[in-house]
Amino acid sequence: GKLTEVYLPEGATAIPANLFYGCTSIEKVVIPEGVTTIPKEAFCLCSNLKEVVLPESLKSIGVSAFSCCSSLEAVNIPDGVDEGIAVGREYPGRL
Repeated sequence: GKLTEVYLPEGATAIPANLFYGCTSIEKVVIPEGVTTIPKEAFCLCSNLKEVVLPESLKSIGVSAFSCCSSLEAVNIPDGVDEGIAVGREYPGRL
């Protein structure tokens, strides 16, 4: 079957850049506490991604980390995330 849900393991502290770039089957991603950065384009072009659960430990979201995720309606960004980093500069108004 296709990968539709991603639960990164507890204890994970980093996510590689472009990890799920273009993976159109993903619908849900859960990132555990301890992860502080979502790198650039980690989930770019995941067109069926609908739900993302971010940890309170998150401090920054890379440019275009969630760009072109056309099914994503809303993301609850934790208070500690630098807003200047959260919104991709190349795609104003989009993560």
